[in-house]
Amino acid sequence: MKSKSILMMSSCLIMAGMVSSPATAQDAPAAQPDETTVVVIGSQIRGRKVTQILPVTVVDEKDLDVLAPDSGEQVFRALPSQGATNFSGDSETGGINGARGDVASINLRSLGTGNTLVLLNGRRLVLHPGTQAENLVPVVTPNLNALPTAGIRRLEVLRDGASAIYGADAVGGVVNTVLRNKYDGLQITTRFGEYDGVNATGTSVDIYGGTTFNQKKTNLTMFASYYARGGILASERPYSINDDMRPLVAGTVFAGDSGFNNSTTNTAWGQFDTTQRVSRGSTNLTSAAGGFHIQPTNFAGCLQNLSATACIDDGSLDSALRHNNALFGQATSDLERLNTFAYLTHQMDNGATFYAEASYYQADSDKIREGSTPLSSTPITISKTAYYNPFGATTINGVANTQRIAGINAPTTGLDITVGGDAGRYRILDAGPRLLRVDNDSYRFLAGIKGERGKWSYDSAVVYSRAWTRDLSHNRVSNTLFQAALNRTTSDAYNPFNGGDINNPTGLDATPNPQATINSFLIDVVRENSTSLVLADYKVSTNQFATLWGKDIGAAFGVEFRRETYEDDRDDRLDGTIKYTDSVTGLVDNSDVMGSSGTPDTSGKRITLSGFGELQVPLVSPEQGMPFVRSLELQLAGRYERASDFGDVFAPKLAISWEPVSGVQVRTAYSEGFRAPNLDQVNAEGIERSNTRTDWIRCQAQINLGTIASLNACSQNEGVQSLRSGSDELEPETNETGTFGLTFRPSGFLKGFAATLDYYHIKQENVVGIGGDANAIALDYVRRLNGSTNAAVVRAAPDADDINFFAGSGLAAVGSIIRVDDPYVNLDRRTSEGYDIGLYYDLETRSLGDFSFALDATYLKQFSQELSEAQQEIRREARANLINLVGEGSFIEQDGYPRWRGLARITWKKDNLTVGASAQHTGAYLDTSIVQDITGELWPVDSWTVMNLYADYNFKNFDIANAKSMRVRVGANNITNEAPPLIDETFGYDTAYHDNRGRFLYVQLRATF
Repeated sequence: MKSKSILMMSSCLIMAGMVSSPATAQDAPAAQPDETTVVVIGSQIRGRKVTQILPVTVVDEKDLDVLAPDSGEQVFRALPSQGATNFSGDSETGGINGARGDVASINLRSLGTGNTLVLLNGRRLVLHPGTQAENLVPVVTPNLNALPTAGIRRLEVLRDGASAIYGADAVGGVVNTVLRNKYDGLQITTRFGEYDGVNATGTSVDIYGGTTFNQKKTNLTMFASYYARGGILASERPYSINDDMRPLVAGTVFAGDSGFNNSTTNTAWGQFDTTQRVSRGSTNLTSAAGGFHIQPTNFAGCLQNLSATACIDDGSLDSALRHNNALFGQATSDLERLNTFAYLTHQMDNGATFYAEASYYQADSDKIREGSTPLSSTPITISKTAYYNPFGATTINGVANTQRIAGINAPTTGLDITVGGDAGRYRILDAGPRLLRVDNDSYRFLAGIKGERGKWSYDSAVVYSRAWTRDLSHNRVSNTLFQAALNRTTSDAYNPFNGGDINNPTGLDATPNPQATINSFLIDVVRENSTSLVLADYKVSTNQFATLWGKDIGAAFGVEFRRETYEDDRDDRLDGTIKYTDSVTGLVDNSDVMGSSGTPDTSGKRITLSGFGELQVPLVSPEQGMPFVRSLELQLAGRYERASDFGDVFAPKLAISWEPVSGVQVRTAYSEGFRAPNLDQVNAEGIERSNTRTDWIRCQAQINLGTIASLNACSQNEGVQSLRSGSDELEPETNETGTFGLTFRPSGFLKGFAATLDYYHIKQENVVGIGGDANAIALDYVRRLNGSTNAAVVRAAPDADDINFFAGSGLAAVGSIIRVDDPYVNLDRRTSEGYDIGLYYDLETRSLGDFSFALDATYLKQFSQELSEAQQEIRREARANLINLVGEGSFIEQDGYPRWRGLARITWKKDNLTVGASAQHTGAYLDTSIVQDITGELWPVDSWTVMNLYADYNFKNFDIANAKSMRVRVGANNITNEAPPLIDETFGYDTAYHDNRGRFLYVQLRATF
C-alpha cells in the first residue's frame, strides 16, 4: 500500500500543476467540435484517437438500421463480446427477490454482470435499483433499456480493461453511448409491426427536433420515444406450451428423458404429511411415515374416496398428476416505455461552451406467473380441528365431525397434517395466477462547461441521476391468512383435499373453493427500490504537454467525485415486520409471503474520490523514415480511487502500438483493474433463501449400513434455509488484463478494407462470492468424517428418529439442518481468454452504388474458476469425489458460455434506395441438467443464427405537410422465423442468450421537416 500511496501523491502533484496551468493561460476561442468526428473511448485526451492502440468497436447508425432494435437490450445482445444477459424481463429467475420488468444488463467478455462500465455521452449511468443473483451473489447493472435507442448516434465499445482511465467496474471493457445533439429541424418516425404466430404487436413513435437561436450561440435539441409491445403467452409457442417437453425430444437418444418433464409436483392434487401411519382396518391410508396424496377417483390405487372426484392414495404422486405451469405462464411481458432527452449548448462570450442534458425514462411491464406454493422450508400445519382435515378430531366444537374418515386408527383428538415442508406439495390453483406489475423510472440531469485556455482543453460537469422501481405482485398468498383459512372449524374453511380437474389432471382446478374463502388470504406484495448517483469531475488535456525527440506528448489529468446510494424497501410481509408464525407448531419464519424467502430492507451509500493521469507518447513517427518502425506509440495511464467503505486502490495501464509498415499494426496492452463490491453486497443483512439440498453425512450412514451403494444413489434431501449477509470487510475484486492484436488496413485497390485480430487474457482475484449452502454441507460431511464439523452448518440436536437412523453406521448421529450461515466473501479466482476478429470493407462506386460490410466475431477460448480453499478440502476426501462442487472448473460451453458469437451486417445504397441485412450468431453449448442415461452425454443446445433484412426509399423534396423528405422502410427481424434452441429451462429456451419473439414484420415511416 505504501507504493500505491507514493504513486497517488505523485499523480496528485502532477495534476495540481496541470490543473493550475489553464487558469493562468491566456483565454483563447474554443474550437468548434466537428459533429461528424468520431472521438472514441479509451483516452481522456481530447482529439487523440486510440482506435489504433486499443481494441475498439464502433456501432454507428448504419449498423443500428440493420439491427432495427426496439430496446437497448437488443442492441447489446447483438455485440459478439456480450455474454449472457442475465437481467431480462423475460427471465423467470428470482421472483420478487430478483430484478424484473423492463431491465437488461451488460456482460462483456462473459465476466458477469457488473464487470462492464456503461457511459452515456462519456459519463457514468446510475445503476438499476434491482439486484439479481449470479452464482448466488447479488449483482447490479445499469439498465440498458433506459438508453433511448432512437437517439443513439453511435456505440463505442472498448474491449479492454480500462479502470486506469475510467475507474471502478471497467473490467471487461467500457461501453459509451453517444446520443444525437445539435440538430436543427424536426423529424418524426413511426414504426408498426407484428410478431409471427402470436397475438402481439410492436409500435413505436419517435420525435426528434432542435433549434438554434440567440444569434446562433444556443442550440436546444430534444427527442422523445414511445414504445409499446404486446406480451407472448407460453401457450402461444410450441416449445413452451407444456412444461413436459419430452414430446419435443422424441426420436433422439434423449427420448423419454424425465429431465425434460418440468411439470411440477406442486399441484392441486396435493401431497401431505402427518405424524403417523393412518389405517382404516387393514388398509393403510398413508405411508409408514404418514405421507399421502390426493388423486382422481378414476386413477388406480384409491384407498379412500373423499368426494366423487378425489381420493387418498399412499404411494408417490403419479407423473400424470404433475401440473403444467405453462397454462398460467407468460414468457414475454406486455410493455410500455417512454424515453425523453434534451441537450442544450450555449457558446459563451469568453469562448467557453456551456452544455446541459436532461433525460427521463419510464416503463410499465405486466406479466402473468404461476400460482403460489409453500416453500419446502416453511411448512404449514393443518390443525386437527380444521373442518376439512380427513384425520381430524371426532368432534369439533361439540359437534360430530362429518369430514373425518370413519374407522381410522387416528386418535379421537385427531392428527395435524402438514402441507409444504420436505414431504408436502400443493399449489393453490383456484386462487389464480400471480399478476406482476413493475414500474421503472429514472431521470438524469447534467450541467457542464468546456473550452480551451492556451494549449489546454478543459471539461467539467456535475451529474445527478436517480432511478427507482416499484414491483407489485398481485394475487399473492399470506401464509398466516392461508393457515387461518385452512384451520377454520366451519364449512367456509379452505379445502386443500378436493383435488383438481378429474378430466384434465395436469390442468387447472375444476373444484375451486368459494371465492370469499380465497379472497380472505390473498394479498398484494410490493418492493420499492431506488438508487442515485451524484458525480462531479474536472478534466484537462493537451496534445502539447511536452516534446520528446521533436514529437508532442499528449496528456490528460482529472479528478472525480461520486456519491452513490442504494435502498431496497421490501414489503412488510417480506422484511420481517410481519412474520409467519405457525399457529399449531409455533414455527416462525421471517416471510409471510407464500413462495418467497424473507429479506430484510437494505440501504447503503458510498463516496468515492479519484484522480487519474494519462500520457500518450509518440516514440517514432512516419516522417522519420525508420525501417520496420513506421510508428511507435505508448499510452501510459493510472488512476487512484478511495471509497468510503472498501478503502483505496490504484490501477495502472500500459499500451503500445507498433506499425512496422504502412497499413500493418501490432498492438498490446497490460492493465490492472478493479470492481467495487456493490452496496447490496456490503450492506445486506439476514437474507434468507430456501433450497433443497442433500445431507451427505446421512448418505454416508446409509452406505455404511448397506442401504445404498454410493453417494450417487443417495436421496437424503431436505429444505435448507441459507442465511446470507453482506460485509463491510469486502475488498475490491481485482484483475489483470493483457491484450495483443494485429490490424491490417491496406491502401491501393483494397482501400476501405480492414482486418483485426485481438487476443485477450483476464485474470480476476478476490471475486465476491459465497461458499454456497451445498458446498457448506459437503464440507460439514468431510469434516465429520475426520472428527470435526463446519460451524457454518447449524443443526438441531439429534432426536430419537435421528439416533435410530444412524444406529449401527459407525457415525455419530446428527440433527436436521436448521440453517447455513453463508456471508459474502472475497474467495473466487477466475481466468478468461479469447479472440476478437473483425473484417470491414467499404466500397464506393458510381454505377453500382456504395457497399458496406462488417463482420465482428468473438471466440471464447477459456473461462474457468479455481476451487476455493473449502472446495479443495472437500476434494481431498476421496469419498467426496462424487459430490458435484458448485462453481468449479471450466465453464466453456457449459450452461451457456458458447465459444463463438458473431455479427455480420451489409448495406447497399444507390441514390435514394438503401438495402441492409444482418446475421447474429450464437454458438452451441451443453445443458448440464440433462444427462443421457446410457452414454452420459449432455443435452446439446444448438447454435442459433438470426437474420434481419430491410429496404427503404427516401423521397426527397417531399411536398406534403411541408415535409422536406419522407423515408419509407419495410423490414423483417428474424426473417426466417428461427425458433430458439430447445433447453431444459422455463418456457423451453434460454432467455440469457435467445428470445422467443420469432419473425417481426414492420413498416416504418420517417418525415423530416
